[in-house]
Amino acid sequence: MLNKEEKRLSLRKNFSWTLLGNGLYAFSQWFIVFILAKYGTPQMIGVYSMGLALSAPVLMMTNLQLRVVQATDFQNKYPFGIYFGLRILMTFLALTTIIIIMLFLNYNEQKFLIILIISLSRGIDALSDIVYGVAQKYERMDLMSRSRIIKSILIITIFPLCMWLWNDLLIGSIAILIISILCLLLIDVVNAKGYDNIKPLIEKRSFFYLIRTSLPLGIVLMLGSLYTNIPRYAIDSYLGAKELGYFTAVSYFIVAGQTVITSLTQPASPRLAKLYSIGDIKNFKGLLRKLCSAGLLLSLIGILASIVLGKEILTILYTAEYRSYHVLFVLLMLSTLFIYMGAFLGCGLTAARNFSVQPYIEGIATLISIIVCWLIIPLIGLNGAAVGILIASGMQFSLKIIAISHSLKKIDKAEEVDTLANI
Repeated sequence: MLNKEEKRLSLRKNFSWTLLGNGLYAFSQWFIVFILAKYGTPQMIGVYSMGLALSAPVLMMTNLQLRVVQATDFQNKYPFGIYFGLRILMTFLALTTIIIIMLFLNYNEQKFLIILIISLSRGIDALSDIVYGVAQKYERMDLMSRSRIIKSILIITIFPLCMWLWNDLLIGSIAILIISILCLLLIDVVNAKGYDNIKPLIEKRSFFYLIRTSLPLGIVLMLGSLYTNIPRYAIDSYLGAKELGYFTAVSYFIVAGQTVITSLTQPASPRLAKLYSIGDIKNFKGLLRKLCSAGLLLSLIGILASIVLGKEILTILYTAEYRSYHVLFVLLMLSTLFIYMGAFLGCGLTAARNFSVQPYIEGIATLISIIVCWLIIPLIGLNGAAVGILIASGMQFSLKIIAISHSLKKIDKAEEVDTLANI
């Protein structure tokens, strides 16, 4: 085992590594859409998008956000093997559920296979994610980032080669699955061995406790993924795979900013948890304000770019036919005002171990997204999907502000009681 304390990196270094790793990984995911837009068809993008949209909520639910729970478990209540064993079990359950859902949807054989392969790939990524928790806990985000950098380079190199040789999304998806498996076994598992015993463990009592503790977070992730993907379900139902392809390509600009946001939340999460656990509310608030300010600045840059240069950006990065989706681009970027800062507020709620309120917040946002999208998309098309995201994310952001304020007030009141007791 390595000396864990000596090997820790500073918050700035962790952020730099996380930004680099997540940035390149996000680029590789966008690059897949870029290749399909340039050299494939909007229908291919639509099928690929449905693969992600169908698998994401199920995997998010079964992931239980165990990585965050593990990374903030400073008392080492459970060894890594418990978290790893539970993640393997829940991922198998998720993949089984996805197959059952697809059987009811009556997809044709080609679409069924593509979505199955995409789901398997995401399942392997879920195993890598829990291993990343080791690096996050010991503030060694460089280990996770190196893995993501290698995976991204392989995807950027191999996926377009597969599309050029066979022009088949199924073969390209299989290539991505193989890359995920190799990175898990040859990089992620090897890195984790230096810090913990990585052998999966099965303990029913520990599993029960972790599921009971983390279930609200799993529900939060599932609902968050649902309210993000509900517009895609509605588009696919009302407008078809081609329009879903256009929407997916344009909406990936939000992901670019989310990469920066994630790169800040991952190294900041353990730091926020420490500050909250020792009652240092002043510095907790200060760090949270800085994070939200960064999110606001990033959002404003994106909105300005979409308004001034939106048509040119869409034409250069995709094709001339995407130019007509400029209004959709602007509406989607407006929603980042709430999405980016809301991500940091969610990080603050998790760091404060306020798990129980988050499913209600996401549930309300999901319900709003369902109502708005199914009412407006048939009337105004793709722009209705963007309006649904804007309204739902705005409500979610407002509720998170109320929840985090309530959490901090409870700490302040507790400190006042302690002060009076000591007088």
